[in-house]
Amino acid sequence: MTLGERLRKARDKRGWSQLYVSKVTKISNTVLSNYERNYRDPDSETLTKLAELYDVSVDYLVGLTDIPERRINNDQAMNAESKYNRLPQDKKKIIDDLIDVLSNNN
Repeated sequence: MTLGERLRKARDKRGWSQLYVSKVTKISNTVLSNYERNYRDPDSETLTKLAELYDVSVDYLVGLTDIPERRINNDQAMNAESKYNRLPQDKKKIIDDLIDVLSNNN
């Protein structure tokens, strides 16, 4: 799926018209239409603005992932933190070491 198709899909999922999005974002309707038809690509600031408006990740819009969600929700984060906090210290150390290894490899 192209960037334009993903932009249109994200807008349609919200049930919004191009006119509505153009008013909210202050992007002209013509320019927004050009983005959705792949005639033009938005700059990074505009792409970020649209991702935030549609509540999807920029990675999803540009095709790096097929998962539209921007981030985990607070309940998921709190659940993970709660599970981590209940671990014995030696298990926490393993997880911390793994995070350090993965962080240094990126």
